[in-house]
Amino acid sequence: MTAPSALPLRLREVDRVADLSPAAWDRLAGPGGFYLSHAWLRLLEEQPLVSARYVAAFVGERLVGALPLYCVESEPNPWYRPERYRDLLGVDGDYLLAGARSAYRNTLLLDPGLAPGRAAGVLEELVGAGLRTAASLGLAGLVLLFLTSGACATLARSAPLALALDEVEAEFPRCEGGIPGYLASLGHNRRRNVRRELAAFAEAGWELGEEDLHGCWRDVARLLANVQQRHGHRSSVRGLERLLERQAAVVGDRSVVFTCRDENGALAGAALMFRWSGVLYGRLVGFDYERLRGTFEYFNLAFYRPLHYCSRHGLTTLHLGIESREAKALRGATMRPLWSAVVPVGAPLGEGRATVRRAELVHRQRNELRAYSDARLPDDWALPDLLSQG
Repeated sequence: MTAPSALPLRLREVDRVADLSPAAWDRLAGPGGFYLSHAWLRLLEEQPLVSARYVAAFVGERLVGALPLYCVESEPNPWYRPERYRDLLGVDGDYLLAGARSAYRNTLLLDPGLAPGRAAGVLEELVGAGLRTAASLGLAGLVLLFLTSGACATLARSAPLALALDEVEAEFPRCEGGIPGYLASLGHNRRRNVRRELAAFAEAGWELGEEDLHGCWRDVARLLANVQQRHGHRSSVRGLERLLERQAAVVGDRSVVFTCRDENGALAGAALMFRWSGVLYGRLVGFDYERLRGTFEYFNLAFYRPLHYCSRHGLTTLHLGIESREAKALRGATMRPLWSAVVPVGAPLGEGRATVRRAELVHRQRNELRAYSDARLPDDWALPDLLSQG
């Protein structure tokens, strides 16, 4: 019998992720890939003015790698608009979007059991297929947004990259100890402040819940609209209802909504999160500002109660996303850089070189985060130095 590692690689391209096995796909996504999971990508296929294509790599009958590709005619989210990434990366032209195109986190879909050399070969074939698709559409290449440092380092072994620091994400990676363990990890002043925030919330008389999105998506949409409108976004309640109703239908079985209600049962605050492979992903928060009591509702619903939930349910990591950077750093979160990268059509694959645009910004951002004494800064920030060493 031929060993799987000796079998040739076979590529297959499909227009719907439903044409590929959910279990096989999700095995590639791993703990860090909820926003590349089979169900989440099915949600994205329903967005208007977006054409999806998936390149899947097989060894024998085993799915060992995949690359989602998106041709976007119109992008409502300013974080994903072409003018933003063109300015960030210093490029011109239109590009095919590769990987995740939602939620500001992107990694690679590769079989974790592949040897490094074999993984590089699989990724080279996937990127090559993506570049051929881009060329056939008259596009300048592939853009991958909000990549983790690990994904960038792996990709740089298979394709020449131009990349730039994009954003910073936050997470609490050690949730097993719950609130006591979290408090023990903080400095004295921060620990005292967190205890004050916990106590004020506990004394406010809120009715607290851990609800399922199926039962509260309409109320959550109303509160989310309040938050988005306060931050200058034009979001209709009806549009957000449609979005959350669909999320409830497709990924609602993974949802938990941390809620606080007043004595009449009216929803005042909510934080929607999703469980995935040992990780709790924070997705959004919503508030009825007129009902809030000034008792640190945001921090309790978005940080402290989820930390307690993770400890109770055996989840190891609370992922908090990219916004409210200062608040998360002050509360001892691990702050990781996210990168955006471009691979142009015609690039010689397999050469493994990368250039970091405006590398000085990396050092500046890292130094700014060091000002928050409880913030954790992992080795991810050393990516430009590692790439320059080959």
